Amino acid sequence: MHSELQLGHIPFEIFWEILSHLPVKSLLKFKAVCKSWYALICDKKFVLSNYEGRKRGGALIFKREARDSCSIEVNYSINHELVIEKIVPCPLGLGLVKILGSSNGLVLFCDNKFMYAWNPSTRTCKEVSSLRGLELESIWSIKASGFCYDNSSDDYNVVLVKEEEIMSLSLKSRKNWTTVATCAYEILSSTSAIAPIVNGNPHWLANHKKSDRNIHGELIVYFDTKTNDLIELPVPELRNTEEKWISGLGVVDGCLCMIRPNNDQGEVLVMKEYGVGESWTTIFGFPPRLQLTKGLEPIFFTKNGDVLFAHGSKHAWAFNPKKESVLHLVQLPKKPTNFSMQYYDVFGCTYVESLAPIPN
Repeated sequence: MHSELQLGHIPFEIFWEILSHLPVKSLLKFKAVCKSWYALICDKKFVLSNYEGRKRGGALIFKREARDSCSIEVNYSINHELVIEKIVPCPLGLGLVKILGSSNGLVLFCDNKFMYAWNPSTRTCKEVSSLRGLELESIWSIKASGFCYDNSSDDYNVVLVKEEEIMSLSLKSRKNWTTVATCAYEILSSTSAIAPIVNGNPHWLANHKKSDRNIHGELIVYFDTKTNDLIELPVPELRNTEEKWISGLGVVDGCLCMIRPNNDQGEVLVMKEYGVGESWTTIFGFPPRLQLTKGLEPIFFTKNGDVLFAHGSKHAWAFNPKKESVLHLVQLPKKPTNFSMQYYDVFGCTYVESLAPIPN
């Protein structure tokens, strides 16, 4: 394949490097050039190198129109330069579903019977597993979820929290759902229910079982997909305030981050050294005029230093810490006057374009 792919005197390695930095849309067209190009672009190592080269950040923005019994649509993709694009809808449609997570360029969602994986870049979508055996009353019985990719085994692991059980499934083995742990914490459902993935593990807000604060989480826990343990992460103490709850979790430049109140404003902290409590560092604060509420989650830093947020309200927005300016990116229509119970919601998940195939 190496000799066939050389262009003139360009070595294969340089040719590989050039192609690996091209957009996914271009690579999908180049697959039709010849068999050798098709083989290279479908090669697992090439797919991974292309994904790693564009990990800077991106997001999908979802819209739903009624809390807990909603029809979900994917409206926009946003890249690290805050360029907004309307994207091609999922081939199967979304409709009445629950988004479970995003990993390696794939989005996982489920209805009341099956789970589906969708690659918005390649416009492919497949059923990947059944929910039979979980004994769910509905998809809203899933309190929290995680969707993780393990590069070493080329496998995806799905983690669901149901009542006091943590269930796990490997998409590669396709065996039955397995109860892998008993939940010793009260896991809180976030606005999006999409867990930030750091070090290959999902992270959730939680409280101790006997805690009276059942609305806002005070703890951060993660599920170790290697050992099947639920582990609590250290959280720095707050001074001069009685407010100890955490608004939301996110991932910024590969590091776990959180938003919490601090006196009359909110602050964003990043765990610079994973698992080390002393490494939590405040990177900026919100002015008092920006109301801090449950479910406010940072998605990623942009190229210019803005931070993208999506929140359970009518918009997704970016905040510039230096200028203390807010840019509204996605605005939903106002609530219809003739439907007093109508509810609009916006939430997002990190997403990076990828050529990753959906597991067979």
